[in-house]
Amino acid sequence: IENLDCTYCTDLTSIPVLPNLEELYCSYCKALTSIPVLPKLETLNRTNCTSLTSIPVLPKLEELDCWRCTSLTSIPVMPELQILDCAGCTSLTSIPVLPKLKELDCISCENLTNISLLPELEELICNSCTSLTSIPQLSKLKELYCSGCTRLTTVPILPKLEKLICTSCTSLTSIPVMGELKYLDCVFCRSLTSIPVVGELYCASCKWLDKCSDYDGNIKALRICQAIFKRKLTARKLETAIPVITEIY
Repeated sequence: IENLDCTYCTDLTSIPVLPNLEELYCSYCKALTSIPVLPKLETLNRTNCTSLTSIPVLPKLEELDCWRCTSLTSIPVMPELQILDCAGCTSLTSIPVLPKLKELDCISCENLTNISLLPELEELICNSCTSLTSIPQLSKLKELYCSGCTRLTTVPILPKLEKLICTSCTSLTSIPVMGELKYLDCVFCRSLTSIPVVGELYCASCKWLDKCSDYDGNIKALRICQAIFKRKLTARKLETAIPVITEIY
């Protein structure tokens, strides 16, 4: 057997050893407590398996979806893993080194404190990881979504980053200059005092607007919303300070 789908088998407590299995779908198997070593498994979807506490090393696994496995405490090092969705795994504290991982979604992993170096990662979604204090140096990262990471104080230099959405990161104080960054949304980052030059910027309620005259980036759109009124900045003043603005919302 190469493909097994036992989704919503709510009384299932274990999976047999199936040496040729390549795809396993066992979402909402809430009594499932373990998964055996499956040497050829490439895809594992086991969302909402709330009794499952661990996963064995699966040497051929490329895609793992363990959304809302709330008892899961760790993820092993798997050499071929490329896509990992562990959103809502509230007992998870760290992401190990996964040498081929390209996409990571760990939304609302509220106890996650560490993300290891992931040399091939291109997309990181870590919104509402409220215990996370830092982002590692990820040399190939293109998109970073970290909204609601309230303990995050800084973002490292990510040389390939093109898109950064970090709304409501209330402890974030600075964002470095990154040559490839084109899109920045830092709405409600109230501690932020400086930002890099970008093509498209959304920045309502950011303190850096007090020093907007120092900013002369090539901006296509600047969304300042209520900040115009809170800081008593007029559209004319902004246009004078930043003459290349084409749209003000």
